[in-house]
Amino acid sequence: MFGADSGQELAEGQTKIEHIQEINPGLVVSATVVRGSVENQIQRDFSGEYSGSITSDEFTVTYLNQGYIDRTARDPEAVSQLIAHKMDRSNLDEVRGEIDSLKEELGDCRSKYLKKFLLLEEEKALKSKLAEVKKFFDVSNSKGYRKLVKAKEKVIQKEQEMQVVQEELEKLVEIFERYGEELGAISVNANDIERFFPSLAQIDFPDLNSLWLEPLKRVKTLISRINKSKELTTLAQEKTNANEAIQNLFKSEGINYTKQILEKKEQEQQSLEKQLKTKAEQIKKCDESRKDFDSALKQLSTKIDLWNRINSECIDDFNKGISGVEVRYDAPDKEAWLISVLTKEVKQGWEEFTPQSQKAQKFKQIGEEDLKKLLIESIKGRKKCGIDGVVDELLESLNRGKTPVQGDYEFTKWLFGDRSEVINEFLKLRLKEFAEQGMHQVYYDGKNISKEGLSFTERCGALLEIILEKGDNPLIMDQPEENLGSSYITKTLINRLLEKKSQRQILLVSHNPNSVVLADSDLIVAFDRENETSDRILLKNGAIESTGLKEVICDIIEGGKEAFDLRSRRYKHEELVKSQKSSETLFFAYTEFEVMLGF
Repeated sequence: MFGADSGQELAEGQTKIEHIQEINPGLVVSATVVRGSVENQIQRDFSGEYSGSITSDEFTVTYLNQGYIDRTARDPEAVSQLIAHKMDRSNLDEVRGEIDSLKEELGDCRSKYLKKFLLLEEEKALKSKLAEVKKFFDVSNSKGYRKLVKAKEKVIQKEQEMQVVQEELEKLVEIFERYGEELGAISVNANDIERFFPSLAQIDFPDLNSLWLEPLKRVKTLISRINKSKELTTLAQEKTNANEAIQNLFKSEGINYTKQILEKKEQEQQSLEKQLKTKAEQIKKCDESRKDFDSALKQLSTKIDLWNRINSECIDDFNKGISGVEVRYDAPDKEAWLISVLTKEVKQGWEEFTPQSQKAQKFKQIGEEDLKKLLIESIKGRKKCGIDGVVDELLESLNRGKTPVQGDYEFTKWLFGDRSEVINEFLKLRLKEFAEQGMHQVYYDGKNISKEGLSFTERCGALLEIILEKGDNPLIMDQPEENLGSSYITKTLINRLLEKKSQRQILLVSHNPNSVVLADSDLIVAFDRENETSDRILLKNGAIESTGLKEVICDIIEGGKEAFDLRSRRYKHEELVKSQKSSETLFFAYTEFEVMLGF
C-alpha cells in the first residue's frame, strides 16, 4: 500500500498500464521489498492477485511520481502535510485536539451568554404585559380594595409556596424511578456473592429493590395525602372567598366585573409571573456561562503554552539529521484573524443576538481596507506594539467605553460606542479567544521554500533532503532530479543517496547518468523498445558492471561511456558500501516507455 505522503496523482499512468496489459496480458510484476534487515518477495498480476511471502497491506511504500517534489514545494499546505506525515506528532496532536475542544467550548459559552440580550428583551415585553394586567386590579384606590388585594396576595403567595413543595416531591419521584431503572441494570445478587465468595456468605446483601421502591411508595403516598389535605381545601376556599370579596367590592361601586373576567385576569397574571421567573433563571444561567467562559479561557492559555513547548521539542528533534534546511513553525496570521473578527464575525454576532426591536438601524459590515487604515494603523502607533498590542488596546477601550482611534468614524460608534451592547460584549469575549493553528514549513537559507523567491534547485533540493532523511520504508521516486542542477546532483543528492541506501530501499526512475552511475546502483533495469515499429518492450537488468547492461545503458541514457569512466575513477578513491547491503538502490533507466508498479 502507498503511504500517506505518497504522490496523489497515481492515475496519470493508467492509460500506459492498460496499453501494456493489451500486449502483455500475462505480465506478473515481482519485487523485493526491504525494510532494515528484513527482505520479502511479492508478486502481482493484472487481475490484482498478490502472491509471495507478504501481501500488499503488510508494508508501506512511499511513491513520489514525476513532478511531485516541485508541486509540493510550491504549495505551503502540501509542505505542512508532508512534514506532519514524517514528524512524530502524537503528543502534539493530542494537545491540539484539547485546544480545539476548548475553542468549541468557548464559542458555546459565548453564544449562551450573548443570548442574555434576547432574553432581556423578552423579559421586558413580559413585564410590560404584566403591568397592563395589574392595571385591571387598580380600578379602585379605596382602602378596602387594597386590603382585600393584600389578603388575596397572601393567599396566592401561600399557594405558590405550597406548589413549590409539591413540585419538589414530584422531582423526588422522578429521581427514585430513574434510580430504580439504573439499579435494575445491575445483575449482581446475594446468590452470586455466596457462589463466588463463600467466605462472605454471611454478609447481609441488600435487596436492590428495597433501596428505591419503599422510599418511592412513601413519597407517592405523601403526595396523594397532600392533594387530599385539609390545608389545600382550606386554601382553595380562602382563594374563592378573596375573589368573591373583591367582586362584591367592584359590584358595590357599580363596576361591571364578573368572576370569569377576574379569573381570566388572574390566570394571565400568574402565567406572566411564572414566565418571568423562568426568564430570570435563564438569564442567571447566561451569566453563569460568562463565568464558564473565563474558566475555559484559562485552560486554553495553559494548553497553548503546552502545545508551543511540545512543538518546539518536535521541531528540534525533527531537524536533527538534516543539514542545509530546517523546519520551522509559521505562526498563524493574527492580523487577518482580527480583521475577520471586526468585520464578518461582529456582523454575524449582531444579526444573531441583537433583539429585533433594536434593529431599526441596520448594522453595516465594515470594509476590511477601511478597518486596516482607520483602526489598526492608528493603534499601532500607541504604547503597545504588534498585533497583540492592538488587541490589548481594543479590549482596554471596550472596558473603558472609549474609542481607540481619533476621528468621528461611524463604525467606531458601533464597535466601541453605545450603539450596540451586543457587539460590545461580543468583542470583549471574542478578542480573547485567539487559538488558531499555523503551519510547519521548510526553510532553505532562511527562506520559506513555498513562498519566497528560491530557484527550482533550492526548493526541490530542500524538500528532497527531508524526504530521503525521514523514514525507513521503501521509497520510489520518478525523476526526482527533474528540476535539480547538475552540481546539486553530483555534490549533494548522490552523497545523500549513498548515505541513505544502507538504511532504506530506494527505487529511482531516471534519465540522469550521474544518478544511475555515481550512486552505485545495486540493480539497474533498462527499458527499451524492440524496434521502431514494434510496441514490445525489452528489459535488461543486472549490476552496473555487467558488460551487456553497460552497453545498453551507454546507448539510452545521457552521458554514455564518460559516465562510466567517471565512476571507474571514483572507485579508485572510495570504498563504496558493497559489503553492508541491508538495503539496495534500484534504478530504472528508460527511453519512451514508463512502467508504474501496481503495488
